[in-house]
Amino acid sequence: MQQEQPPVPPAPVGPPASRGWPRGLKLAVVLIGVFLVMTAGIAYANRWLISYLTSTSPHSITYQVTGSGTAQVTYAAPDGAHNESVSLPWSTTLTVPDGSALEITATGQSGGFLTCRIQWEGHTIDVDSESGNGPTCSTSGTA
Repeated sequence: MQQEQPPVPPAPVGPPASRGWPRGLKLAVVLIGVFLVMTAGIAYANRWLISYLTSTSPHSITYQVTGSGTAQVTYAAPDGAHNESVSLPWSTTLTVPDGSALEITATGQSGGFLTCRIQWEGHTIDVDSESGNGPTCSTSGTA
C-alpha cells in the first residue's frame, strides 16, 4: 500500500514581518525627542524667569519699531513721553527703575507692515504688528 503524502501546510496568515526599527526602539527615540524639546523650552523659560527674579533696579529697556519708510513714534521714558518722527528700522535703549510703565506706539507714514517691540534686558516682553495703509502698532508693559 502506498502511503499518502501529508497536505502542504497553509501559508501563514497575519501581518508581514516588519522592516525598519523595532517598535520599542521607535518609541524610545520619540520619547527622547519629546524630552529634549521640553527640556530646552523649560531651560529657556527658566533663564528668563531667573533673570527677572534676580534683576535689580535700574533695568535696561529697548524700544524697537521695524518696517520701512518713516513713522511717528511715541514712547514712555523716565523723564516723560517722547514723540519723534523716525526712519525705520528704529530703536532706543533706556535705563528705567523698577515698576516703570513701558509703552510705545508707532504710526507708519505710508502703507506696509509695522512692528513695535519692548525688550527688557534682552528679552522680548511684548510685541505688536500691524499692516495696511498708515499702520499703527502699540505695546506696553511694566519694568
